[in-house]
Amino acid sequence: MDSAYKRPCAYFAMAFVAAPLGAQRLNTKQIKVSEGPRINFFASRRVRVPTKQTLTMVQATAASAKIQSLLANYKMRMLPATILPVTAVNAIIGWLGESFLWNPLFKVAALFVMTAVFVWIGARLFKTFDPEEKEAKSPYWRSLRSIANPFEDDYQAWPLRFISIFSALGGAVFFGILCGIITESVDSGVDVLLKGRTRCVVQNHVLLVGWNQNSVEILKAMTKSKDAKTVVIMAENQSPTDVQKSIQESLDADDRKKLRILVRTGSPLLKLDMDRVAAEKASKIVLLSQPELSAQDSNNRLMGNLLALRQIIPSYSGEIIAELKDDREAGLVKALFRKTLVKNVEPVTANVGLGRFLVQSFHHPGLSSIINQMMSGEAKHGFHYVKAQDAIPSFVGRSLSDVNIYAIPNCIIVGYVNEKGATVFEPSNAITVDRKTELVTLGLPSSSAANAKLQPIPHAQAIRKTAHNQPCNILITGWRDQMEDMLIELDLTVSKGTVVHILADESCGCDDMALISRLNLKNYQIYGHVGSPDDMDALQTVYSQAKFDRVILLSPTKEGEETTDADGRNLSVFALLQKLITDKSSSRQVSVTVQFLNEEFAKLAWQETKEVKNIVLPRAVASKLTAEVVRDHRLHGLWAQLLSQEGRELYLLPATRYFSSAEVKPCSFAELGAMSWSKFNELAVGYIRDYSTAATAVINPTGSDRSEPVQWAENDMIVVLAEDLQ
Repeated sequence: MDSAYKRPCAYFAMAFVAAPLGAQRLNTKQIKVSEGPRINFFASRRVRVPTKQTLTMVQATAASAKIQSLLANYKMRMLPATILPVTAVNAIIGWLGESFLWNPLFKVAALFVMTAVFVWIGARLFKTFDPEEKEAKSPYWRSLRSIANPFEDDYQAWPLRFISIFSALGGAVFFGILCGIITESVDSGVDVLLKGRTRCVVQNHVLLVGWNQNSVEILKAMTKSKDAKTVVIMAENQSPTDVQKSIQESLDADDRKKLRILVRTGSPLLKLDMDRVAAEKASKIVLLSQPELSAQDSNNRLMGNLLALRQIIPSYSGEIIAELKDDREAGLVKALFRKTLVKNVEPVTANVGLGRFLVQSFHHPGLSSIINQMMSGEAKHGFHYVKAQDAIPSFVGRSLSDVNIYAIPNCIIVGYVNEKGATVFEPSNAITVDRKTELVTLGLPSSSAANAKLQPIPHAQAIRKTAHNQPCNILITGWRDQMEDMLIELDLTVSKGTVVHILADESCGCDDMALISRLNLKNYQIYGHVGSPDDMDALQTVYSQAKFDRVILLSPTKEGEETTDADGRNLSVFALLQKLITDKSSSRQVSVTVQFLNEEFAKLAWQETKEVKNIVLPRAVASKLTAEVVRDHRLHGLWAQLLSQEGRELYLLPATRYFSSAEVKPCSFAELGAMSWSKFNELAVGYIRDYSTAATAVINPTGSDRSEPVQWAENDMIVVLAEDLQ
């Protein structure tokens, strides 16, 4: 080897030999190398001296000086011996740790500083081993090239080759760490997006707090609405990917294009999360119930969320819709925001409405599909609140009794909003329409409504009430939440002398069969039987006790059971029941109403089964009811009236009811509607032709369906809004 290279190599060798030698000498003086201030004696080699030792700091510094004098014989220049305080070391380490943790750019900056050190070391080595720059011209550039593009330069001297390899290793470390930083940053960014932790830059949107089976129906209703088209979903217990997957499975591509749907995770109890979803700028905040919790637990959590909402955004001035599982806290929900800027608070109690809906569907087969159609969110089939000044300006200044409610194209006037804000289904009341009067219409008025003719409909001179129900025997299999409300509602709709039998088991939630003895029922007697409805022996024992006219098959879920399993069990109950109906010789026609939790079961070929007169989907109706309230909060009171025994309700009545028995003359739906209103005070809103074939109902007929004369037959039914039809 050339003598020019021998001396520096000897320096390096002696330096690495001297370092452990110095440490050994210090160890012979009983200096612990585990704690205390640090002494630099060679590059990064450090010896810790304990703070409380017999050897003083001066002695330790002297020991370090001996090492320096030893290395001085080899003409190596050592770093000066320094003693750093413990507090300073801790401060520096703490600052570095915090910087690496909270500032991603600090990692990149530290990496480039480390690379600059490598470049400087490489350049110094190139200068040392090639001082005349014969092969390594521009040492700094050569060092950088060795790091960025290793092994490109083919050096002849072995020391330069080793330096090039050393720089290449530094480059490999640099690019490895750089790739790790980039990968970590990308993964962190993607993780933030997937977890829905980014801020929403939106306003006048609808905020859904929570996610349950009603959420999709709300989204479907909004696709058909002309209001806000931006929806922010705060999924508290679900991942955003699961929510997005559910949306993709439930909404088709065209409907998804109509909405801008943003999914975020968070809790309504935290201000940071509420700020992330721009809650204060939302036009409506919908707090959904928790499907996995009991009614009491779900309501308690909802009340906590409402209290937090009042504290977090006290200046909120939009609408709040709270979905309760029972109505015990409905008054408290309204009281919470009574003295705030909130425009309106609407508690929605789905379970109570479900009991009413089940009873009405039980009495009127086919009514379930009609209510679903009217709650679909379609402009033609839904109820709307319109200002007379904007929709039908020709009405302003006139009496509502002067209006032909069927003369307005594309809609039927079914009522108005009184001075207390309540919906009144009396379109012929002698009230004067002013600029602020709001009318309730089925369907939206078209642009030609401004030229509508004011043809009066005569007032009802005599209202005929017909008894539609006779005493009957009813069998109910299964149990449901709020069963007591359903039984009380049933008492208001059946005739005196009716007998009701209930067959249910404890596994389906029937843990209080004794409640039936506590009910104060006036129109029917009730008997409870504990047993499994899908047990042939139990079902046969109950079925043999009376000649049943009507059967209701409820579809309760056991704890932890999927809805499809509950519906499948209900199908097995129907199969057993069908066998009993066939085996038992009777001239009576048994009408069966089947409840399903999953809409897919309702799509089976039930029209081929003569016993099944009605398929009921209460959960779908509950979802649609919440969606209706999101569309307009006043629709909650409207549907509460239609689904209860107070005020007007939905009925299916024979078309021949409105004609004399001698002759049924051809007439249009508009003319028949005028007769139904004048003779019976009933609002006709649709019809079903040939009811026996389970034909689809025509709600709010338009065009020729409204104006063309039709020969009405006995099997034709009229959908009416009426009251007190017992």
